[in-house]
Amino acid sequence: MKKIIYVIVIVVVFALIFMLIRQYGTDSRPLTETPDGRVRAAEVASVKIGETKEISGLQVTFNKFVQDNRCPVDQENCPEAGGVTLNISLKANEGTTATGNIASDEVPLEFAGYAVSIVKVAPDRKLSQQITDPEYEVSFRVAPLALQNVQENPGI
Repeated sequence: MKKIIYVIVIVVVFALIFMLIRQYGTDSRPLTETPDGRVRAAEVASVKIGETKEISGLQVTFNKFVQDNRCPVDQENCPEAGGVTLNISLKANEGTTATGNIASDEVPLEFAGYAVSIVKVAPDRKLSQQITDPEYEVSFRVAPLALQNVQENPGI
């Protein structure tokens, strides 16, 4: 008799779980899918200091320029080409946030299922000119981690 009661309780519990899932549904799409089920493509967008842009479903805020170690374009012999370090804030659609530094000469930053990298910094650094913060514009590439190593083909 006890076995029959246990079986009935288990069946009732599973039936309740099934009914709740049907009634309220679940959204099991990964973050890299759009609402209509398509996979998000990698996107590149330019952001200035203080701006926030949504890139491939991720909000990217360029907070400040931390360091510029690029070789000046008007210097003939540059002993070692370097990169830039920026402070950025990231926010995913589900609300996860992070703030920290990202360097252009390191591997892409992974956050909430995305790979974030710096692909271009403007203007070029020059010995004869000091760049002010409002002049900086940085192009970020944001790609779902599944597409991180996929290269865009500009000929298409």
